[in-house]
Amino acid sequence: MNNSEYESEYKKYRNKAEEYINDREKTRNLLEQATKKAKKQGPLDKIWDDIQLMFGLLGDWLSGTYKVSTGTILAILGAVIYFVTPIDAIADFIPVLGWMDDAAVFTLVINQIRAELDRYKERKRWVIHLGKPAFVKS
Repeated sequence: MNNSEYESEYKKYRNKAEEYINDREKTRNLLEQATKKAKKQGPLDKIWDDIQLMFGLLGDWLSGTYKVSTGTILAILGAVIYFVTPIDAIADFIPVLGWMDDAAVFTLVINQIRAELDRYKERKRWVIHLGKPAFVKS
């Protein structure tokens, strides 16, 4: 598949994200599934730190400790829904190859929200430094 095909496939899942954005429990369950499934190996290895930032940002948004645009949350949710879906462009049960499409979709979203991920990463540094949650409005 080429980038435009991955983007087209991802858009289907981003539309599904609308179902999650107002259902915190459903989103929490989705994040839990993604966290359990994610492994630092194969195609995900190169983008592992950014995937972890996305998961953290989504979790902090869920808990209300991080404010972010709806567009950013929809983008992350779309990628996470795609990731946890076992039968997507390339079925996940196919070793290594099965996560190539997931990595491509994550990379697409990471590139879209790069500035927000950088802000979030900086905020996490401050939280660690200060030792308490810091609310940030983007």
